[in-house]
Amino acid sequence: MLIDPLAETFGLHPSLLIPIGAKNKESIERYIGSIDITIGNCEAFVVNFAPLAPPNELPVWSHPRSTLLTNSIQIWVDVDFRNYRKIYLQHIEEIDKVDVIDHIMNRRFAKKLGYKYVRLLHVSRGVNSSAGRGGELMACENLDMNMEINPDINKNEIEYADPMDLSKMLNIKVGGFGLDAVRDHHFLFYGK
Repeated sequence: MLIDPLAETFGLHPSLLIPIGAKNKESIERYIGSIDITIGNCEAFVVNFAPLAPPNELPVWSHPRSTLLTNSIQIWVDVDFRNYRKIYLQHIEEIDKVDVIDHIMNRRFAKKLGYKYVRLLHVSRGVNSSAGRGGELMACENLDMNMEINPDINKNEIEYADPMDLSKMLNIKVGGFGLDAVRDHHFLFYGK
């Protein structure tokens, strides 16, 4: 797969460039992987993810959930699609009963930035609530939710996970002060 040249990569190694938002179906096919199954009228996709690079020596790859970052089977849904839990459970098997299905990128935020599709991943209830009270709330509050999408501001087709998103995907609580979690787990993504 290719790296979206306009997207922010946060200085992460290519193995950690994990897409969480996509402008359209073509963006998914170009930058994420092949679409194996289309659900409904392009409301959801089962995507065969093709990582940009294999795992390396970074500490993140020894984390128990690291395989979920680059899981070859990913579920991507339209930000307005409501039946996402059923679809996810039909295609992903290693989920606990206590897990919730999370839109890694906040749907309201994604819509305002012009992303039609977001990736799903299961996380614990505590992590989901923590993220909702933390970085997601801050992002939505600090972004004028009445703004129109300005194509001059957000030209990239893909949104890659930042260290806070990656922490959430690893089931690490990011809390009300998301940058504290990033500081405390920075070594996972960048080394010591």
